[in-house]
Amino acid sequence: MYEFYLDDEKLPLPPSKFTTTVNNSNTTVDLLSIGDVNVIKDIGLRDFSLEVLLPGKPYPFVSTLDSFKIPIYYLVKFREIKESKKPVRLIITRILSNQGEIFSTNIKVSIEDYTVEEIAGEEGDIHVILNLKEYRKPMLKVIEVQNNSDGTSEVTEEIQREEKEKATEYTVVSGDSLWKIAKRELNDGSRYKEIAQLNGIQDPNRINVGQVLRLP
Repeated sequence: MYEFYLDDEKLPLPPSKFTTTVNNSNTTVDLLSIGDVNVIKDIGLRDFSLEVLLPGKPYPFVSTLDSFKIPIYYLVKFREIKESKKPVRLIITRILSNQGEIFSTNIKVSIEDYTVEEIAGEEGDIHVILNLKEYRKPMLKVIEVQNNSDGTSEVTEEIQREEKEKATEYTVVSGDSLWKIAKRELNDGSRYKEIAQLNGIQDPNRINVGQVLRLP
């Protein structure tokens, strides 16, 4: 069983088709004495393509029956994400029939584009193809110029990564525990009690997949 979330919004059905493309960022250069040489660089950003059905009715097979929303709700949500010019978190849980988890995905992505399709005979149902791209924070290049007393100048360059934004919320995925979340998000597993208290959780051992937790 697969479950898909964009931030804290669970899709009503898992995509009928889901593909991941790991892109190439290598460069081929032509050296006079050697010929073509492949310069291997860091791994490229991943692309994700999802074919999603947004049901117009609360069919029995819809996984969000307890909070059913019509297709226009999700279409507005996708548009708002595009207009915000900010990344969102893609969370995918993969659970076997015996409740064992294969592995999960939890990364930031941007919505590159999406296509909305309506099919005759399926009035009310909306098909959407979402194309997402892995988000990676840009690096900042700091250039300093120092003028020497002898009239010469020295130029130094330094690459700096932007400081990691402190997360204020976390969406629970399969296999999580409050201790794991505190360790990963707060760098201290013993702070799980703070998360439990902040979210009014009486039993720290009981949290649900898809539950959105506030972080201290």
